[in-house]
Amino acid sequence: MQQPPLPPDALWPDTEIDTWRLLDRAGCGTYGAVYRAVRNGQDPVALKLALYPGDKRFEREAELLRRIHHPSVPRMQASGQWVGGPWEKSYPYLVMDWADGVPLYQWARSTHPTGRQVLQILAKLGRALQATHEAGCLHRDVKGDNVLVGPGGRLTLVDFGCGTYPGAPPLTEGPLAPGTRPYRSPQALKHQRSPWRNITPYEASAADDVYALGVTAYRMVTGLYPPPSIEKAARPLAHTLNPNVRPELSALIERMLSESPWRRGSAEELAQALEATAAGAGPEADAPFVITEQVRTHVLPTTVRAAPPRWRELARLTPAFAAVAAYALIYFSLQEAPQTPGAFPLKARPEESRKVGMARAAADAARFFPLTPAPSVVPVVAYDMPSRALKGQKRPPCRPRGEVEINGGCWVRLDLELPCRDAGYEYKGKCYVPLIAEERPDTSGLR
Repeated sequence: MQQPPLPPDALWPDTEIDTWRLLDRAGCGTYGAVYRAVRNGQDPVALKLALYPGDKRFEREAELLRRIHHPSVPRMQASGQWVGGPWEKSYPYLVMDWADGVPLYQWARSTHPTGRQVLQILAKLGRALQATHEAGCLHRDVKGDNVLVGPGGRLTLVDFGCGTYPGAPPLTEGPLAPGTRPYRSPQALKHQRSPWRNITPYEASAADDVYALGVTAYRMVTGLYPPPSIEKAARPLAHTLNPNVRPELSALIERMLSESPWRRGSAEELAQALEATAAGAGPEADAPFVITEQVRTHVLPTTVRAAPPRWRELARLTPAFAAVAAYALIYFSLQEAPQTPGAFPLKARPEESRKVGMARAAADAARFFPLTPAPSVVPVVAYDMPSRALKGQKRPPCRPRGEVEINGGCWVRLDLELPCRDAGYEYKGKCYVPLIAEERPDTSGLR
C-alpha cells in the first residue's frame, strides 16, 4: 500500500531531495525543518526545508549566508526547490555546512565552563557578529537558542531567517521586524510604543545586535533576563548576582546593555575586549563557573504548578496587582526552552507554542546551572478567547482607563507582538489577559 505524501517537517530517512539523501531530522522551527543529509558519500550537511510553499524568507537567508564568510557562520552550499508534500507544492530549501553542538544556555548549564571559557565563547560570538556587520548584514535575532557550542568550544551563530541586508525587500508588516522580545533594544521597544509605529517601521542597526549580545551574556552568567530599560527598573550588575562573574565581564555586559546605542561599541570592539580579558585573567578564571545561592534567591521558584488558573484563589489579588503579576509571568514565558543537541536550535511551531505553559518557561530560569535536579513541570494549555467571562473574572463596568470589556468580562491589553504564544488570549489582533475580580469583604457579621 502506497504511503500518503508527507509534509516537509515529517520526511522519512532516505528521502531524496534532489541529490541529497536525508539521514534524520535534527530539529524543526517556526518556518523550517532541519535535516542531516548526505550526497555521494560526502560529509553530512544541514538541509533546511521550508514548512510553507514559496517562503521568501529562504531567499533572504540564502543571500545573507552568501555574503557572510566566517568560521562561526554556516557556509552556504546550495539552495533549491523541493516539490512534494500532501499538495505537491514547491518548498524552498537551503544546504549548509553541518554544525555539531548544543544551544548556548544548555551548554553553560551542562558543562559548567570556567570563567575563561565563558569569556572566550562570548568573544567568538562577537567575532561572528563582527563578520555579519562587516558584510553589511544584520542578524536581528541573536539569542542563546541561535548559538551552538560544539566540541572544543567551536561556536556557530545560526538561523539568519530574521536577518536583513541593504536593499532586502521587507517580508513582514508592522512596526518591528521578527525577533524575540526580551532581546530587543530600548530603541525598538520605544518605537513599538510610539504613535508613529504604524507609519514608519523601525530601522534596526548593528547596535541592536550588540544589545542582544549583552542580553545573551547577562542571561548566560546569571540565569535571568535583564529588565527592559524602558521599564525603569534597576538592573542588578551581573557580578552582584553571581560572584563567579569577573567585574571586567560585568562591565562589558553593562556596556552592551547601554541605553544609548553609541555607548555599546561595535561587535569588533567588544570581541577584542573579551579576548583581552580572557588572556589577561589569572588562575582564578579557570575555576568552574557555577551559580550560587545568591543568584538562586533572585530566580523564580523552581516548583510551579502548571494547571489552568484557579480564579477563586487568584481573586485575593487586587486587579492592579493581578495585572502586574500576569505581565511578569508573560515576560518570563518568552524565554527559550532547553534544547536537545542538533545542527540547529529546535523551536515550537506556532500551534505547538500556544500549548506550552508559562510554568515551564518560568521554571527554566531556576534551572540555570542547577544545584538540584530540574523539576518536572506539566505544560499549561492555552485557550482561545472565551465566549463569556471566566469564573472569578471581573465583570463590567470596566474602568475606562486600562481595562477593556470583551464578551462580558474585563481584560487588560498587553503590549506584545503577535502571535501571543502562551502569553495570553488573542482577540482582534491583540493580546489580552483576564482581570481578576476583587474579593469583597464578608459583611454577614456586621451590623
